[in-house]
Amino acid sequence: MYTQTNGSIRNISTNSPTNGFTKTINSSTKNINSSTKNINSSTKNIFAIFVLLFLLLVISHSTQASSPLVSDNSKMSALEDKADEVQVGLYLLNLGKYELATGSFTADFYLDLKCAKTDKANNMDKACDFGSFEFMNGRASSSELIIDEPQEKFY
Repeated sequence: MYTQTNGSIRNISTNSPTNGFTKTINSSTKNINSSTKNINSSTKNIFAIFVLLFLLLVISHSTQASSPLVSDNSKMSALEDKADEVQVGLYLLNLGKYELATGSFTADFYLDLKCAKTDKANNMDKACDFGSFEFMNGRASSSELIIDEPQEKFY
């Protein structure tokens, strides 16, 4: 920077505070530009990974859909012969002692199990096997069998 005094021109030092400030701004701008380039390149990498994952998903789905499903009718008919159709009735009397923390409760109810299995050849009713009946994730503290017939159990 130059100044004029008494008709002569003097050179003033370039180490003024404004020049240092300008240099700091320029170096900060360069740092921001380089970090923006790093973010852009990492964004491109992430996008490329998502595109590859999507393509793998589409390809795997299309190969699964094109593969034929094989069913074994003999196994299905064997299961149908063993299966019993049971009608279940529940008459709830009382629901209490519900504890939110443990997710437990007590219930008083009647349970009616009716078998609808018939022998088509002889047109006769067959007895169902109710012996394997159990409560899932629970227990019965007491049970009393009220009706005990081959086709119906009422507790």
